[in-house]
Amino acid sequence: MQNFVHLHVHSYYSVLDGQSSIEGLLEQAKKNGQPGLALTDHGVMLGIKS
Repeated sequence: MQNFVHLHVHSYYSVLDGQSSIEGLLEQAKKNGQPGLALTDHGVMLGIKS
């Protein structure tokens, strides 16, 4: 199987679009064997510090 990376993921910083914590998203990506993911929150860059 080829590597898979989500290129459209919202965290709880993206109001009305996401409710997952960044830590939770990373943990799930690791469990699924994904090498990374693209955080695409709307209108904010607050997740960059996590």
